[in-house]
Amino acid sequence: MPGLTSTLEIAKNTLLNEQLMIQTATNNIANADNKYYARQRVNVVTNPSTSTAAGWIGNGARADAITQIRDQYIDQQLTGSISQQYDYRTRSDQIGIISALLGDNGSVGLSSDLGAFWDAWDALSQNPSGLVEKDGVLAATENLVATIQDAQSSLTSAVQGIDGQITDQVAKINDLLQQIGTYNQRITAYEATGQPANDLRDLRYQALSELSQYLGISYSEQANGAVTVNLTDGATTVNLVTNQNYGQLQYNSTTHLISYTPVGGGTVAPNPNNLSGGSVSGLAYSLKRLLAPAQGGDADSYQVTLDTFTSNLITQVNAAYGA
Repeated sequence: MPGLTSTLEIAKNTLLNEQLMIQTATNNIANADNKYYARQRVNVVTNPSTSTAAGWIGNGARADAITQIRDQYIDQQLTGSISQQYDYRTRSDQIGIISALLGDNGSVGLSSDLGAFWDAWDALSQNPSGLVEKDGVLAATENLVATIQDAQSSLTSAVQGIDGQITDQVAKINDLLQQIGTYNQRITAYEATGQPANDLRDLRYQALSELSQYLGISYSEQANGAVTVNLTDGATTVNLVTNQNYGQLQYNSTTHLISYTPVGGGTVAPNPNNLSGGSVSGLAYSLKRLLAPAQGGDADSYQVTLDTFTSNLITQVNAAYGA
């Protein structure tokens, strides 16, 4: 009885479809706390109908594929927001660390020692021959010099600390670029069979999200399923990933500059770097706030402020009390 057989086959396929939907829904629930997971759904399509003397008879439906519910636009907006968050959070954290290192709250630190220094000179000016007053000037001067030297040492330590962080993060970035290239290769090979590589896409999105924590990147998906990743450094656009090919970053702790080996090879070396987004950008900004202009720092950096303060102090003391 072909009619009964066909009916039973439709019923069996319907049950299998429902079972697959339940399994997919269960998988979605199990991954509810996985922020890199994209919800999946079963795409059900109608089976070809059978032509009979009475007309076309339906043959039920079948599960065609399990696909992700992922919005590329939202994903890209999210990674962009992640980059900005990590950039400004890093800037804030580093400024806090630098302020703590300098340790000047008005009652302890450079301001307090400077006040004591001028007070000692004022006392000496009122009693120029007093031994106690002379000893007071000497002690206040030594204390102020030690505080200035400590401030310089703190700035140097802060620069070295940031250099170390950038070096470590560049290594992590290079590893993520390699991962994305590998995922591209595996995804394109798997999806060439006609089935979506959902789990691999989740892993690639995780790598892209982690990369955006370090760098402000842009990416787009190609027709073959691979993503192309680019970075903008000032007016320079650097291609970091295309298909399975990936570039690399290098950091020079002497010049405090990042250079790039893009996908096509060669070297791209912007000077200065002008990154936007990601913790590396925040660290680079913090370096500029520390270094002297000759080292790539800002004109009003901490180093410039300390140097200017020291120079003006020497000039004023010599003018007021010099022989």
